[in-house]
Amino acid sequence: MSFRPDTRLGGMEAPVSRKGMDLRNNAVLNDTHFRAVVRLALRKHGLAVPRVGVARAVAGRAGVGQRLRDQVLPSALPAFATAGYEEVARADPYLWERLPHMLGFGYQQAVVLHRLGRGTLNGDGSAAELAAVFSAGIALADYLSDEVNQREGVGGILSPQAVHALFDLTADPDTVFAEPYRRVVDPRLRLLCALVASCGTGFRTLLARSANHAAWADLAADVAALYRAEAEASTARPASRDALRCLLSTVQAKSVLPFVVTCRITSLADPSPQPSPRAEAAARGLGQVVALADDLVDLPVDLHRGAANAVVLRLADRLAQRQAGWPSDADVYDVVDAVSGEIVQLLTPAALGVAGHDDDAAGSDVVQFACQTVAYWAGWLEDDPVHLRQHTPGSWAKPGKPVLAATEMLLAQQRNGYREAVHHLRLPRVLPQGVSLQMHAGVLFQRAIVLDALLDAVEAGAAVPAVVLASEGVCILQAKHRSSPCGWNYVPEVPELPPDADDLAAVVNALSRLGGPALAATCDEAIWFALTAAGGDGGVPTWVLSPDDGSAGRAAADSYVELVGGQGVHPDVVSNLASGLLRYDPQRYRTEIGRTAEYLVSTQDSQGTWGSRWYAGPYYGTFRAVAVLAAVVPDSPAIDRARGFLTREQGADGDWGDPLATAFALLALHASGPRQDDPAVKRGLAHLVEAQEADGAWSASPFISFPSSDGSTPHVYASRTMTTAYCLKALVALSTGSGASAVLAGAPWPDRQVSAATARDWG
Repeated sequence: MSFRPDTRLGGMEAPVSRKGMDLRNNAVLNDTHFRAVVRLALRKHGLAVPRVGVARAVAGRAGVGQRLRDQVLPSALPAFATAGYEEVARADPYLWERLPHMLGFGYQQAVVLHRLGRGTLNGDGSAAELAAVFSAGIALADYLSDEVNQREGVGGILSPQAVHALFDLTADPDTVFAEPYRRVVDPRLRLLCALVASCGTGFRTLLARSANHAAWADLAADVAALYRAEAEASTARPASRDALRCLLSTVQAKSVLPFVVTCRITSLADPSPQPSPRAEAAARGLGQVVALADDLVDLPVDLHRGAANAVVLRLADRLAQRQAGWPSDADVYDVVDAVSGEIVQLLTPAALGVAGHDDDAAGSDVVQFACQTVAYWAGWLEDDPVHLRQHTPGSWAKPGKPVLAATEMLLAQQRNGYREAVHHLRLPRVLPQGVSLQMHAGVLFQRAIVLDALLDAVEAGAAVPAVVLASEGVCILQAKHRSSPCGWNYVPEVPELPPDADDLAAVVNALSRLGGPALAATCDEAIWFALTAAGGDGGVPTWVLSPDDGSAGRAAADSYVELVGGQGVHPDVVSNLASGLLRYDPQRYRTEIGRTAEYLVSTQDSQGTWGSRWYAGPYYGTFRAVAVLAAVVPDSPAIDRARGFLTREQGADGDWGDPLATAFALLALHASGPRQDDPAVKRGLAHLVEAQEADGAWSASPFISFPSSDGSTPHVYASRTMTTAYCLKALVALSTGSGASAVLAGAPWPDRQVSAATARDWG
């Protein structure tokens, strides 16, 4: 996304524009990424709509819509419009292809709303077809006003006098709309004339059949209110937050009233003078959720063109509170998260007005329709993540008890906010009175590591709640640096601490696995900055700094790096970043990954290992480097040298000193080329399984290690959660070999029941 307004958003002085990042790396963070973020946030708050159900609903909508477009409409249009109907297909192929969805959406609305009050639609379904035509007319008017810049033409057709004539029984709709049809040239505006005229005729036909004059009066009032809202919302360009706030009721009416009108149309088809209260409540509930979901999905577009949008106002209010003139990506992610939670709350039976009826199939249909509509708009069909595929309880036993136990332990840590995994460290703060050392807590990097391990567990067959995975993804997005375009820093609460390539690597790997390239695209700009700073040997500096910060901003960043140390290029960081790029887009970054592989070969030491600036011992850096080389240059002698080191250093018990080092060594051996029934791997795996503790974890082992700021004893961080995450990764990676599978299946880990909390989450 990377919104960079040319003017202040907090004050809403002028429309906000975006500068795409394609100027640097030809990868605009566009609507595709934004929809991926919306999907993630909706899943975090519990929207669990089967992808196949959305696909089926869309196919049904398209099917009925195509029948209406190709068979029903040609005969239902007024005589003055039949000859030019198909001109739209030549003038605007996109609109012609969307027309079945516009029609089908209105038809489906009518069906689900009418079931609430009167059961199935009576007769030949003409009321639902009329609702489809009306819905398509509204959608067409919006399309012409917002996307084709035909506001004036739409306003000329849908004048207050013309709308009034729709319900004047002494007027003929065909006569009223034939004149503007002949006046305009654009086939799309002509189609709008034809649709509105056919609605007027259809309204009269239903009234003649039902004689329901009360429904006629209600319909006339709501249609008039809808067109007033359409006209006001389409022309308004609020210049301040207060102006936008005043306009929001009109904007909401523009979204809610089409559903109410659909409900009125189905009531007009029925002779009963009493409308269905449940149907009306459901119509307004559907309208409210659609209004908010529409504003959320349209946020990037409406932010760009300065259109009235409730979510834009939410973003402007947030920026005003923190006195910021433009939104960072993290600000946008915060708003998406909050609004997604509100949308999911609006999808409940109570909010949709259908609660209080046991075993009510009609009410369930309304909820399902609303959920599938929101999911479709958010792009539910654009991806199919592995972790969202359904798991059955029988699959719990597939990975083996050690994998399930480790997975449950990590889920328990996630539920308590990873308190055990928090890294407490003293960092300098640059304050007006000078530099002060303060204690801070970091957990962003740890979240990304655990998320990666949980996704491994899912691929092995363990059932990890999709809500948990989505929640972690949203947390990672929200931790993006709010004042630097260079990605993520280790402690987001310390803005002076620059982003670094190590955190970037963990984030791009986790997001790629969680939501594919669309979600991980938020890393593009940071990756560009990191790779731009690479040396001729392919080494990428640890700190990611922006040359666009200006001389003062860059000088401040350089000064802070001097305070915390760690300048330069380090193999552990370089291999981490290369691993993330391999996961994200190996073709796009093919050249850069190849150069980092050359750097890694050149920095291997005489023992066959790679040193680490930030991690304890030789095993982490060796694992990461071997994994990159095996993917890029699998025949490199450096891999064999590393394998020789790992084999030599294995202890008599099959370990490499501690559980974490053992996990890294096993992962490196696996990456170097799986060898069936490798004795070193079998002994290491057996030792790892034996070392697992009763709660599914492994003991805390030194993980992060770097010199302290005063040059004294190195700072060392150890965590049971981190050790468990990497041990879990090792178990999953090695579970494919027959010997390894036997070790996992027959592991001497104590039998116990799956905890109630985990069973509830998984169930």
